[in-house]
Amino acid sequence: MIRIRDANNKRLNIEGTVELSVQIGNHREQVTFYVAERLATDFILGCDFCDKHVEAIRPRKKLLELNDGTTVPIIRKNKCRRKQIPLPDSASTVPKTSASSSKIVLAEDVTLPLNSQNWVQMKTAQHGLIHVQPIDKLYSSRLCLAGNGIAQVESGKNFGIFLANFGDQPQIIKAGTKIVVAKPHPKWIKESSYSHSDILGIVEEGPDNSYKKRQMDAKNLDTINQYLTKLQKSQEESTENKMKVEDINLDEIPEEYHEQIRNMLKKHESMWLGGLGEISVIEHTIEFTPEARPFKSPPYRASPKARELEGKELDNQKDLGVIEPSQSEWGAPVLLFPKKCGKLRFCVDYRRLNTMTIKDSYPLPRIDDCIDSHGDAIIFSTLDANSGYWQMKIRKQDRHKTAFVTHNGVFQYVRMPFGLTNAPACLSTELSI
Repeated sequence: MIRIRDANNKRLNIEGTVELSVQIGNHREQVTFYVAERLATDFILGCDFCDKHVEAIRPRKKLLELNDGTTVPIIRKNKCRRKQIPLPDSASTVPKTSASSSKIVLAEDVTLPLNSQNWVQMKTAQHGLIHVQPIDKLYSSRLCLAGNGIAQVESGKNFGIFLANFGDQPQIIKAGTKIVVAKPHPKWIKESSYSHSDILGIVEEGPDNSYKKRQMDAKNLDTINQYLTKLQKSQEESTENKMKVEDINLDEIPEEYHEQIRNMLKKHESMWLGGLGEISVIEHTIEFTPEARPFKSPPYRASPKARELEGKELDNQKDLGVIEPSQSEWGAPVLLFPKKCGKLRFCVDYRRLNTMTIKDSYPLPRIDDCIDSHGDAIIFSTLDANSGYWQMKIRKQDRHKTAFVTHNGVFQYVRMPFGLTNAPACLSTELSI
């Protein structure tokens, strides 16, 4: 099987191949694709395909010029962050009911206050796992939108979904009204384009990156709870199954070097067992503009499961000496953001703090200069600092500025956190010294 690496030089797990029909312009061709996990896009057309069919890519004109003289427009996927919720499909319409669809209606009268959402009861004659999709007409006529997702239904029994009213007037919807269509459960589900902040109800508003939280009832977000449970399990398993020297895959290195490499790794094993070191050359400082004033924000709403995982992350950071309790007048909110690898990233929303911070102009290293510095070398190795930001201390008089608010109290950072505007420049400065 072919070996493919991603942009971070990590090896992709190739599960097999699939042959698909690809049409570009007026040309259609059968193309063989390798199937891999955790790609940032649905598929990638490689250099061989582009060399065969593409004459030039014109980013400014947003055009693709083909070898036969025709052009194809380049359409960027729209990542909408409007205050008004877009319809779930990019086509903005829901497929019309067909023979494969089953009628699904409201089981009882519903009154929706303005700018609110309720858990409503539905009924259908269908049985089994179905894909529930909202109807476009209800949104265009009343600014009401039902949930889009997977539901387990039984014939003759009611089941619940969310129904939201985005309008400025209360809406009364009678029993028997058709607000969704039910499709058979799909064989695959497309990854949502909504970010975690969309789920939590954060809405961008204004040129100054100010923000506010949309009211959202999270008590029945079972899907989010199940996903967070899965992430928690994967984190616990990765902690229990730390890689040993003997388990490291050296297949791509000549066999005569294996023993030397394993002996070297064993000798320095303490450096890569997950401990947190300390870089003490400089300390991170936070200098403010003259108009800066303290601010504080309540924590974002979160499900019980999210709060549980938030507490575990706080305990982990306290055990590592990264944070400490705080009584600061500053306070930024936090959220848990799922990474592609299945783990959680604990994020502090430092956007308001960053707008008041005097920016550091120290440049980041140029990638082409780094590559040129390799010279005639033919063997390379890389070292990645374990949580590199956390290995740098924050100046004592600036620690209260990093305070953040959680459902478990207020804390501040002793080590440099992720999200500060000058953090990359500070780390680059320290590594250069």
